[in-house]
Amino acid sequence: MRAMATWGMILAALAAMPAHAAVTVSPVLVRAGYFLAPDCTPTDNPKAVNECICEADIKKPQVAGIAPDVAAIINLKLAELPEKLAVESCEGAPTTPPSDGVQVNSASTDFELAFQSPATLTMFSNYSTLSAGAAHPLSGTEGFTFDLKTGAVIDPIALLKPEQRAKADAYIKEQLIKKYPTDLLDEAKARTDPYLTENGCDTCSIYYGKDGWVVRFQIYSIAAYALGEPEVTLPAEIIPPPEKLMVKS
Repeated sequence: MRAMATWGMILAALAAMPAHAAVTVSPVLVRAGYFLAPDCTPTDNPKAVNECICEADIKKPQVAGIAPDVAAIINLKLAELPEKLAVESCEGAPTTPPSDGVQVNSASTDFELAFQSPATLTMFSNYSTLSAGAAHPLSGTEGFTFDLKTGAVIDPIALLKPEQRAKADAYIKEQLIKKYPTDLLDEAKARTDPYLTENGCDTCSIYYGKDGWVVRFQIYSIAAYALGEPEVTLPAEIIPPPEKLMVKS
């Protein structure tokens, strides 16, 4: 009887564990290897640079451990970037690897689980593309915060009132100049147009992390390449956490 009671307590404890503790993320290969673009002729010396060949290492994340219908919605969203990149950057039929030393196009994606709570999940899609002969790749990230109850992307900008959005935008501009006083492009320092509008985040991605909502700007958008992706974290008094934000809306 005592053993049965013990097992009963264990099962009850397992049942009481938060659903987010079971979330797992696994890689699924979208495209890998070398591909030859159709109807393409190298414009440079093909023994040195061949822009008709692309090396792909493109993966998408597969979220599991939550309600299957919710996971399906999240996975569909997370697949958009990798699958688009596979078609647009590395189209064509599989081909043999180029000779040693030949520069070719490349495209890769990866991902990371950046934040999770009982109610939300933030995922990063990391991407990098390189044109044959270019000095450096074009890299970046897209961050998405999901509602684990529905699978929907939580867009804080859409949930803000105009005056809240204006306050958040003013804070972003102030912090960018404070954090990157010598690195911002002149047009970014003098910018008067808002970054946050009813249409979303201009040249930036917004997601929720452990310290609050993070606004991350694309490479080259407001600063030189060497700076990477500038970002600003918004305190809770500017934009509340997802749970409070959704309730208020």
